[in-house]
Amino acid sequence: MRTYKNIYVTYKNASLQGKIFYLLIVVGAFFALINAALNTLLGLDIATTFISIGTSITCIILLLYAYHTGTYIKAAYITFTILILVIYPALWLTNAGSNGPTPYFIIFNTILVTILLEKKKVYFLMFLKGIIIILLIITEIYYPHIILSYSSSHIQTIDLGISALLVAFFTLIIIQRLMSEYNHRIDELRLVQNQLRKLSITDELTGIYNRRYIIQEISNQLTDVYGLPFSIVMFDIDDFKHINDHYSHAVGDEVIKGVGLLLESEVRSIDVVGRIGGEEYLVLLMDTTEEEAFRRAESLRSSITKLTWSIPSLSVTVSGGVYCKENDDTLDYILDQVDQRLYKAKTSGKNKIIL
Repeated sequence: MRTYKNIYVTYKNASLQGKIFYLLIVVGAFFALINAALNTLLGLDIATTFISIGTSITCIILLLYAYHTGTYIKAAYITFTILILVIYPALWLTNAGSNGPTPYFIIFNTILVTILLEKKKVYFLMFLKGIIIILLIITEIYYPHIILSYSSSHIQTIDLGISALLVAFFTLIIIQRLMSEYNHRIDELRLVQNQLRKLSITDELTGIYNRRYIIQEISNQLTDVYGLPFSIVMFDIDDFKHINDHYSHAVGDEVIKGVGLLLESEVRSIDVVGRIGGEEYLVLLMDTTEEEAFRRAESLRSSITKLTWSIPSLSVTVSGGVYCKENDDTLDYILDQVDQRLYKAKTSGKNKIIL
């Protein structure tokens, strides 16, 4: 039981190809046993049954070998080599040659070799397989008496039908496993891509949008023919250098983060807040007039004055400038206008909003 659990853990931690190999080798063992039972029930030559049982035992041995060595590559290579050189020729000779189910197994084997092994090994095994098939066909043509045939056409039909069904069933299992792993990897890749995208548009300290993102959002609104009217507010924390110098940079970071989070929490879902550098923020207010934008900016300024900090005596205020976009405005012009209004707020007493 412990070995089974350890093999299962190895399977879960293996690469995609490794998982396919472990699944293949287990499926192969069961497939061979089922085939042996089928051969016995159909009254086929005893040699065919022994070959199938031997195949099952070989699969189990190679599974344990792969588990103990910690790699599936060598075990897979040995498995396919034994199949091509020993198992398939023996089945061909004892189970009706090209008129039996062996060609199905060879095709199934080709698919698996291509999935599991690197190109050089695949090409070598395909070359080897080609030689073996040619030799078997020549043998069947010129020495047909060597090939053991079915006792009746009914037995042949049943054997071929069931063998085809088993190959189709196990092919389905392999493909489902492949697709499951493929979809899992795609989901992981999408998650990583989303995380990278979020990092690329998010300010590291505050967690709100960064300069690149909010500037791009304003640009998008300017180029949108059917875009809503909007206003821009630029905020700047008053006397931030004094906060840093007097209370420490850690407190300065706390203030930058606190102001950013408050701005983000108090705007609407259609609005956008971004930190554009240092202690400055931009707020994109959608579908607002200049007067509405001014009232919203005043409300945000007032809320910031009420924030509490780790230093009880610390009081933080912001100044802001408001500008409402007009027809034919460019991005540079909008940013220049809102910056001028912010500058006026800073030089006329601070802790105020200038329209």
